[in-house]
Amino acid sequence: MPFDRYNRNIDYLRISLTDACNLRCVYCMPEQMTFRPRDELLSDDELRRLIGLFGAVGFRKIRFTGGEPTLRASLVDLVRHAMQTPGIEAVGLTTNGVLLATLAAPLRAAGLRSVNLSLDTLDPEKFRRITRWGRLDAVLAGLDAAAAAGLRSTPSSHGAPMTARTSSPSPATPSTSRGRCASSSRCPSATTPSSSSGARWTRPNCARCSPPPTARWNW
Repeated sequence: MPFDRYNRNIDYLRISLTDACNLRCVYCMPEQMTFRPRDELLSDDELRRLIGLFGAVGFRKIRFTGGEPTLRASLVDLVRHAMQTPGIEAVGLTTNGVLLATLAAPLRAAGLRSVNLSLDTLDPEKFRRITRWGRLDAVLAGLDAAAAAGLRSTPSSHGAPMTARTSSPSPATPSTSRGRCASSSRCPSATTPSSSSGARWTRPNCARCSPPPTARWNW
C-alpha cells in the first residue's frame, strides 16, 4: 500500500496520456504549439503494464488526463483495461469536452465512472476567444451526452469553480428549475438559456452582481 512522507495512504493516480490538445487556450499555450513526437510518449503496452503494477501496490482509482486525453485513439481500450485490472476500482477522465459527445457512451460502456470537464465561460464568443477556436455548443453537447450515458460530470473553471449535482437518479430527467442569479431582481443575466436536453445553469453569484461567480450544472 503506497504512503507519502506524511504517512497518508495514496490510492489515487493521474496518468497523462498525451501533451497534445485540440484547443489553444490563451492561459495555457501559444497558438503555434509543437507537441512531443508520439514515440516519446508511453506506448499502450507500457501504460497497461504500469496500470497493472499500480493496481498491485494499492492504487484504487485512476484518472486519465492530458493534454487532452480524448485525442488518444486507444482511450476507450485503456479505460476498459484499467477497469479489468485487479485492484482498480474506479476510472475517471479530465477533458475539455470537445469530443465527449461521441465518446461518452463508449467510455461509459468501457467502465468510466466520472468526468471532470474544464469550462471557462458560458458565453460562446468569450469561449471562442479564450480557446482561440473552440465551440461552446460542442462542449455542452458533450455534457448532455455524459448525462445521457450515466457519467458523473463535474464542470470546472479556472476562474470560477463549478460543481455538478444530480437532481434525479435518472440523468435523462433534468431539473426544470430556472437558472437564476442570487440578485435576479436587479441582474440582467438572471436567467441563462437551457441546453438541448433541458438542463439549466444556475448562478447564485453571477459575475455582474457578486464575483467570483459559481455555476452549477443541474441534470
